[in-house]
Amino acid sequence: MSRRKNLLLCFDAFGTLIKPNQPVLKQYATVAEQCGLGVLSISQLQASFKAAYKAESKANPNFGKATGLGAEKWWGSIITKTFSPFIDDDKKKALPFLTKKLLYRFSSSEGYDLAVSDLGSRLKRIKERGEQQGRQTIVGVITNSDDRIPGILTSLGGMDISGFRYGQEGSRDVRKYDIDFHCMSYDVGFTKPSNVIFDAGMAMGLELVDKGREGEEWTKVYVGDEVRNDVLGASDAGWHSVLVLNEKENGVGLDGVGDRIPEGLLDLGDQEVFLVNGIVRRMKASSLKQVLEWFEK
Repeated sequence: MSRRKNLLLCFDAFGTLIKPNQPVLKQYATVAEQCGLGVLSISQLQASFKAAYKAESKANPNFGKATGLGAEKWWGSIITKTFSPFIDDDKKKALPFLTKKLLYRFSSSEGYDLAVSDLGSRLKRIKERGEQQGRQTIVGVITNSDDRIPGILTSLGGMDISGFRYGQEGSRDVRKYDIDFHCMSYDVGFTKPSNVIFDAGMAMGLELVDKGREGEEWTKVYVGDEVRNDVLGASDAGWHSVLVLNEKENGVGLDGVGDRIPEGLLDLGDQEVFLVNGIVRRMKASSLKQVLEWFEK
């Protein structure tokens, strides 16, 4: 078997590395009831949230960064617009408290779980395995998100998370961290499936290359849970891509893709084909755990 190339292994965030510990709008309804705003159903909140999100995205693109509003005020506006139709005037004084509680919840472990509970230790083993095989492994996050991701991952515990973000300073010592950098659309200004955000992630990874390895070849692998944004976006940008089939999406989600995925997605399999010869661009896995186990080999 040929010597493995160095590995740049990047992940989507929401739906791949982290997931809500309950459906988001169920959490909205629960917190609203705790704040004394009465019992609201998910169906009531769904249309209101969708309309608020659409309006705020149009008025203040990129989670509010494009107009200087910022992500926190952007989400605060969405929360207020979502609940206002269902709240009597005498209860609207509770909206600021509700907003504060929801902003905290969805910026921390209150709202999310890791998709794999021992993610940190598994990423450590992947890096250690790479060193044993004489190659460097850099792990990053490339995601369509505002700037909450590093804080959420840190709050979930069990991992060493670098603060290195696109366009900002941060530690370049990859041996300190399980996740070495964060490339978020909030910072880049472009969203997946644009090549721009994947190219930005690649550039960040190369900034972390060990001295003396700058000219070596790299295999770029992106792992996500959406066909268009993650599989096709990464593949079109020159990456290998792995689709994680979450339980509710297992066997679905490929409609409309057509022949852009030849014979569907191939299962994770032969290491030589995937990592050395670079023949297969698009793969699938039953879970994030399966992906991590494969790279630990």
